[in-house]
Amino acid sequence: PQPFSVAERKIQKITEDSKALLVNVQSTCDWKIISSDVSGQSFCFSDGRGDLDLRLPLIGEHQVENAATAITCIRSLHNYGIQVKDKSIQQGLAEVSWPGRLEVIQNEPLVIVDAAHNKDSARRLRLSLTDLRDGRPVWLIVGSSSGKDLGGLVSELSPIVEGVVATKSRHPRAMHENDIKLSLNMLGVPVECKSSVSKALDTALVLAPSNSLICVVGSLFVVAEAREYLLGEKAISIWQGDDGG
Repeated sequence: PQPFSVAERKIQKITEDSKALLVNVQSTCDWKIISSDVSGQSFCFSDGRGDLDLRLPLIGEHQVENAATAITCIRSLHNYGIQVKDKSIQQGLAEVSWPGRLEVIQNEPLVIVDAAHNKDSARRLRLSLTDLRDGRPVWLIVGSSSGKDLGGLVSELSPIVEGVVATKSRHPRAMHENDIKLSLNMLGVPVECKSSVSKALDTALVLAPSNSLICVVGSLFVVAEAREYLLGEKAISIWQGDDGG
């Protein structure tokens, strides 16, 4: 077995101190993606208590991993006398909505928004976009809040990017688009600068080939404003405190 990470050791100690049940999801259940597209994924789940065939309207292999963790948690509740029907689990996952997380907001051209803002979340995004691109060129619209790991994000996404538009949100902590451009120069692709998310989207929709995948990334605030512009939803609806991802 692999040695515990610092985080795992910390979690183990907390559960021992509180006499809570600790479940290792990867060792207690299996899951397999059956099919996936821009509308979501179908997968099967098994943990020895009966198999489940499920539909999840979220993109990204990591979202299936998250769903498997949630199912394991729900099924662990039987230890405390709480029974949740399989049908309820299936229905609950089928109705999941997570705005701003690998969310498709336009199909032609394909526009996806994701609040990835650091190296780890960008790695997950890159893997998902690689699966989804299906030969499409990938263009990014990038905005960031001050203090975020823009370098880590850029280093992870650079292998798949063919064009970028740097921009900024209306949030007072937003990094200036010219400063973002300086960080993006390492991509080795053309970088345009636009002073608003709406202008950045208009620019990308003109410059990117018609078959492109355009991804808005780097800040929850930028993602919110992209949704506001293309869907008519108020940006403030997913602005919740810190620009987490």
